[in-house]
Amino acid sequence: KPAAPVPSASVQLPAAPPTPPPVARSLDEEVEALKEQGNKVYKAGNHARSIELYSKALELAPDSSVLYNNRALAKLTSNDVKGCLADAITAVALDPTNHKAHHRVGKAKWQLGLLNAAAKDLAAALEAAPDDKTRATLKGEMDK
Repeated sequence: KPAAPVPSASVQLPAAPPTPPPVARSLDEEVEALKEQGNKVYKAGNHARSIELYSKALELAPDSSVLYNNRALAKLTSNDVKGCLADAITAVALDPTNHKAHHRVGKAKWQLGLLNAAAKDLAAALEAAPDDKTRATLKGEMDK
């Protein structure tokens, strides 16, 4: 005799949960993305746009010596020597070991005719340089 069919319980599966929204980038990721975009457009020669991008990043990370230093270089390249000086001084205040920022302070002061002050800042850049190779590069820049 055939076995009687086993009654099957109808199981209602729950609906799949909704797809979560994309994870928002963290603040650090957003700042890094803006900095990288700024670096990219700077290298492409669009200094004004790089200044805008570094400025946006600084709104999110106002204590970043690196961002002030990057913006200082873009301003120096754009002949905004006073703007460069202000940003480079801020970068040094935030990180006194930032040899690039000391170098930018010195270059800006040099261009403004503040030669004695520039010499002190350029010496500080050499002191803050992390290694002999960097010091040699800085010395080469200073000899120009």
